[in-house]
Amino acid sequence: MSQVWLITVPNNKENTTNVYNTVANAVGSKGDSQSFRFEVPELPTGTLDSLMALSDDLNKIGTQVENVVRKIERQYVEIAGETPKPLDVNGRAVGVTIQRFQWDHAAYATSNSLPALVSMIQSKTGSAEEELKNLATSYADKNLALSNAKRRKVVNFAASDFEDFVSPEEMARVEVFNTETLLTVAVALKRNAVKGSPVVPKSAKLIKEDNEYALYAVTILRGHYTAGYFTDGVFTAGSFVDYLEPLKLAFREKRYTLREIVYDQTKAGSVDSAIRDAKQEVTQAKNTLVQWCRAHFGEIFNAWLHLKVIQAFVESILRYGVPMDFTPLFIVPDLKLEKELKAQLLRTILSLRPELRPRKGLAAAEEEEEGAEADSLPYVFVKFSLVGAASTTA
Repeated sequence: MSQVWLITVPNNKENTTNVYNTVANAVGSKGDSQSFRFEVPELPTGTLDSLMALSDDLNKIGTQVENVVRKIERQYVEIAGETPKPLDVNGRAVGVTIQRFQWDHAAYATSNSLPALVSMIQSKTGSAEEELKNLATSYADKNLALSNAKRRKVVNFAASDFEDFVSPEEMARVEVFNTETLLTVAVALKRNAVKGSPVVPKSAKLIKEDNEYALYAVTILRGHYTAGYFTDGVFTAGSFVDYLEPLKLAFREKRYTLREIVYDQTKAGSVDSAIRDAKQEVTQAKNTLVQWCRAHFGEIFNAWLHLKVIQAFVESILRYGVPMDFTPLFIVPDLKLEKELKAQLLRTILSLRPELRPRKGLAAAEEEEEGAEADSLPYVFVKFSLVGAASTTA
């Protein structure tokens, strides 16, 4: 089931069961086409002006509501796994919901005006769309945090935090100086570039290495002070000559990376912990989103279906007049015989209600039927594609 037609046929005081049976027989004669009768409650019609205004708005509103239903379905399919449990409407597959549609008086009390009912559906849909947006954003943020945590797992001796790849035991083998005169720094260089001690003899200590790089700790002099001097009895202190910056420049020219050692033992192993935490948060966010989609799909799908029924009701009153006297039904067409089914429907309805026959006659009307728009048909015709069509088994 991928397409549904909602039509109404005026009764003209005839028994609605007889009308339905006649139309249903015509539908059933065309391949696998099916029809399903349902009851429309006596909704308040309001004024002609209000009905015409509502008729103009319902197509746009219907598209907005349908888009939200499809967003929920699409989000669910994207994250629920390869073989997710089909979405349903109050425990029923969407196809069965069409077959057994009943007006939900608890959610959409007929004591409300038509604009009020439509407004209720819009409000419910808008709230659901905002909730879905927030949950999807949260899920995306959790996935981004997980990706960032995993990137920290990819060790870069020249840039990664030392706590991310150097264990406390490895760091304990290194004597780190940070005094006024001495500073221990780390130097990352290609393994094939290691030729003896890179700075002061015997001051280099290997911290860690992999297949490509080696990381050394070396202790350097921070610099020295030039000698002070007296001028006319006034002493001028010597200036400090920094060794660190020239050393960084020299290493950079050799394509070595010099880094100051900052190591917080309490953060050691934090990458694995961050990945575990991020994975757990992603799982929680995903489960929340999946459960939300399952819980709200049926609610918004049902609202959308009620909106279609309201649209058919409004068009029927405008077309057939008051009081309400028509037979509504859903048709699931065999799309291979769509043209033939439309022609058969037209013949059947015009034979039931000759007063609907166009002045040009039945033959001319049938010739135009193939490309006819809903507004040009002599009966109310609302066509829509079924959301969740993959979940239509009973």
